[in-house]
Amino acid sequence: MVDELGDPGAGAKGPRDYDWAWLALTPPADEQVGHHWLLVRRRRTDGEPAFYRCWSPTPVALPTLVRVAGTRWCLETAFQTSKTPPGWTSTGPATATNGTRKQARIPVISSMLADMTGSDPKAELHFYLTRARDALLWKMDGLSEYDVRRPLVPTGTNLLGLVKHVASVAAGYFGDCFGRPFGEPMPWLDDDAEPNADMWATAEESREQIVSLYHRAWAHADVTIDAVPLDATGEVPWWPPERREPTLHRVLIHMIAETERHAGHADIVRELIDGSVGIRAEHSNLPGVDAAWWLTYRDRVERAAKDAGAR
Repeated sequence: MVDELGDPGAGAKGPRDYDWAWLALTPPADEQVGHHWLLVRRRRTDGEPAFYRCWSPTPVALPTLVRVAGTRWCLETAFQTSKTPPGWTSTGPATATNGTRKQARIPVISSMLADMTGSDPKAELHFYLTRARDALLWKMDGLSEYDVRRPLVPTGTNLLGLVKHVASVAAGYFGDCFGRPFGEPMPWLDDDAEPNADMWATAEESREQIVSLYHRAWAHADVTIDAVPLDATGEVPWWPPERREPTLHRVLIHMIAETERHAGHADIVRELIDGSVGIRAEHSNLPGVDAAWWLTYRDRVERAAKDAGAR
C-alpha cells in the first residue's frame, strides 16, 4: 500500500517530501506478541529509499507509523542537544546539578515514544511474566508423582520444588510488599524453617496442593498488577536499604527474571528425566531435526570441548 502523507519538515538533506508504503510482517514464533510492520519511505525528488522495522502492541494505521518515523528526527535532535546543555564541557558535566538535568531528559524521551506508539508497558511486562510462569508449570505435564519430585543435580533441584518456590516468591512480592497480603500460611518460609524448605515438596504435600497454590498465588499477583500503578512503590524488607522500596515496574522485571531463571532450570531437569525439550508447549524454539542429528551434534560439541581442553 502506498500513501502520500504530510511532510514531516525540512531536514539536513532538504525538504522531506516522501511516498510511504507498509507491509505487515509475520514475526518468528517467539515474537508473536503485538504487530510487526515494514515501513518503506521513498523520497520523491530522487527516489532514495529507506526502511523501518516497526512494532506496535495493537493495530495502527499507516499515518501513525509515519508520524512516529518522522518524530525520530525530533528525538535525535533532543539527544544531540542533551549532549552539550548549558553548563557542560566537551568532556562532561561542570557540576552534579547539570549532570542530573541531562540524565532527566531520557525518561522524557521514553515517555514521548510510549505516547506516540500507544505502548502499554504494564501489559507487555505482564505478558512476559505470564508466559514464563505457564512454561514452568508445563514442564511437569505427563510426569509421574516420583518424576516431578526427583532431584536431578547435587543441589536437589526438582520440578515440583521449583513450582513451590516460585509460587511462594510471587505471593510475597505481589502480596505483603504492596500491602496486599496473600493470606495463606507458608510454613516453609518461616524464620525457623529448615534451609531450602521452599525448594522441595514433602511426601505429605501433594502435587495437586502445590499446583493449586501456584494458581492462587498468581491469581493474587494478577489482581495486584492490575490494581497498582507501575510507578507505585512497595517495600521489600529483605532487600538492601537503598533498594528496599522498589516500584511495581521494578518488581515486575525482577519477577520475570526470577521466573524465567527457574523455567530454565526446569528445562534442564525435564530433559534429564525423559528427554522432553522446548521453550513452550506451542513452540519448541529448537531446530526441526531428528534424534540422530542431535546425537551427532552432541558428539561434535563434546569433541570440541576435549580439543579445547587439550590445548
